[in-house]
Amino acid sequence: MKKEILRQLSHVAAGCLFILIIHYFNLFLALATSFAMLVGWLFVGFAHKQGLNVPFFSWLIKTLQRKHEIEYPGRAHILFLASVALLLILTILFFHDGRIAIGALIVLSFGDAASTIFGKIFGRGELAGRSFVGSFAGI
Repeated sequence: MKKEILRQLSHVAAGCLFILIIHYFNLFLALATSFAMLVGWLFVGFAHKQGLNVPFFSWLIKTLQRKHEIEYPGRAHILFLASVALLLILTILFFHDGRIAIGALIVLSFGDAASTIFGKIFGRGELAGRSFVGSFAGI
């Protein structure tokens, strides 16, 4: 359980980083940051899979990765960053307003963390492998 909480806190921290970049700078810098981090994590995942130790990042993967994700090192971080990049691209193309991106990032970061943590702690009934409590907490 402690591992899952740390994992979700890493997603919340990354979401907060992007929120701060958008608030204090702009959407384009946040998008560039998300792409840079995405490429970095793809490199780290590949290196880790080849048996190379990348300081700090290999520790993050070993500490936070779920057992069923062992075949794809850094998968959760890569998917999160890809989601952030897509969210920012859509916001730039269609809305031109950083407040929309900030709202979506809050839902993505905090909603996902809340649903996972509450689902693990209080979840009983399941629907498609997800607990009702976790689903409602995410909403």
